[in-house]
Amino acid sequence: MKNHLSILLAILVLFWVTKYTFSQTETKPELRNNWTIGVNVSEKGFGLNAGIFKQINYDYDLLLNLSISGVSDNREFEVYDIYGNPTVLDKENRIFLIAANLGVQRYLFKDEIEGGFMPLVLGGITPALVVTTPYERGYFEAFKYAQMSQAVGGYIGVGMEYLQGSNISLAFNARYLYLSVVGREVNSLKGKPINNLGGFQLTFSLNFLK
Repeated sequence: MKNHLSILLAILVLFWVTKYTFSQTETKPELRNNWTIGVNVSEKGFGLNAGIFKQINYDYDLLLNLSISGVSDNREFEVYDIYGNPTVLDKENRIFLIAANLGVQRYLFKDEIEGGFMPLVLGGITPALVVTTPYERGYFEAFKYAQMSQAVGGYIGVGMEYLQGSNISLAFNARYLYLSVVGREVNSLKGKPINNLGGFQLTFSLNFLK
């Protein structure tokens, strides 16, 4: 009887030690991006963006991002009248770009770099709606005369993400966006159409984790 009690006691002790050991070594669930807001700055303008993430596997995320930005022509030249008011020579239209970026980002060296830093690469496709309004009219009044066009292209880039805690990460990436006009001709200056509305772009974002 004593032997049976000893064996039972040993089994209970072993069970408790095993359970305690595994509970101490169990890894916490990995934090992943859920949605994001940010700003983007390019050689052609400034804009705002927001998007959502979908985890594909350990290293890859699918990202759907919507951005709204103004677009200028690199050939624009600003002058001032005698009263100090600025104007752009031969300016015909203001250009606004509403782009949907569907892409994939891959984290690099996730298990090798400590401290919350995660380098990444990214790429995707970008269909866009282009809105032009006449420059000769007031900023808001001009939207009554807005005209639409379309553009399509893609982007590639590199970036870095830094975990700030259990809820937020900060991200920065540099990308090149090629965005070809496929609809009505788009121009900012008179007689000078813009064929590529993209270019080199920097994006700073605040990511919310789940």
